[in-house]
Amino acid sequence: MKRGFFLYLLLSYWMSMTLSAQKFMADGIHYQVTSASEVEVVPLENGGAYSGHIAIPSSVKYDGVTYSVTAIGEGAFYQCSELDYVHFEAPSVVSKIGTGLYSLPFSDGVTSIGSSAFSGCDNLKEVNIPASVQTIGSHAFGGCENLETVTLAESIRNIEDGTFSGCFLLKYITLPNSLVSIGENAFSNCRELKSIEIPGSVVSIKENAFRGCSLLSEINLPESLLDLGNDVFYECFSLEAITLPKHLESIGNYAFIDCYNLQSVSAEMTQPCVLGEEAFRGTPDYKTLTVPAGSSFFYRKTEGWNNFNQI
Repeated sequence: MKRGFFLYLLLSYWMSMTLSAQKFMADGIHYQVTSASEVEVVPLENGGAYSGHIAIPSSVKYDGVTYSVTAIGEGAFYQCSELDYVHFEAPSVVSKIGTGLYSLPFSDGVTSIGSSAFSGCDNLKEVNIPASVQTIGSHAFGGCENLETVTLAESIRNIEDGTFSGCFLLKYITLPNSLVSIGENAFSNCRELKSIEIPGSVVSIKENAFRGCSLLSEINLPESLLDLGNDVFYECFSLEAITLPKHLESIGNYAFIDCYNLQSVSAEMTQPCVLGEEAFRGTPDYKTLTVPAGSSFFYRKTEGWNNFNQI
């Protein structure tokens, strides 16, 4: 009895390994079998890259078996700089996109976008994330140098580290009211980003989130915000004024370093929050700090805040 059970387990393991190792090409797309009835799209072999327009079918037939296409594997479109367009044919059952494109029309069945999924797709200009997507991995669109417009659905709670880092031409992005945190380097070096509306649900903006956004001149920080990370607005040269919300608890080291044109800081906290090392280094000496009535005494007595000449 035990021997029979052992043989059954061994056979099951062998079959699963055989399936997972099986790959095939169909209509210019490389697939890997993930189960007896499902496949995922994977990178082309021998350094190849997808290009032009491709259509992801809902199913594909190979060697007499019809498989459902349920996922885009990790790195499938990574650095496919000549890929212009990906279309998901109806009725698409793709639920996961793992790790070029001009426009990316996600199907409503997609629930997650993996890390580095479209990183380096230079032709990608527009992304519209549907409400079915719950998570977007780190660096998912990092280095998409020509990406201009992004719309995120209300289902997204976190923008992970480096998600849009290095999207040099990003100008327009709509953030959902479901958003809770913005990760490290999330928008670093988005050089064309001039303004952004942070939803009232966000409690944390991590370090370097907007570092190098040299044209950023308008950003609202919501009352829900509790902390700003290190170097969060480093080298935001166009930022002239900032309002710090009343519930803010901490500002990281060098948060506003080299914001050369920052002339006005308005702090709505009745008591000074924790201020990191040289948070305002490289900002004008003549900048003003506006605080609530009756609070100026506390700011003048608190290290870091008392470096403001005008309170």
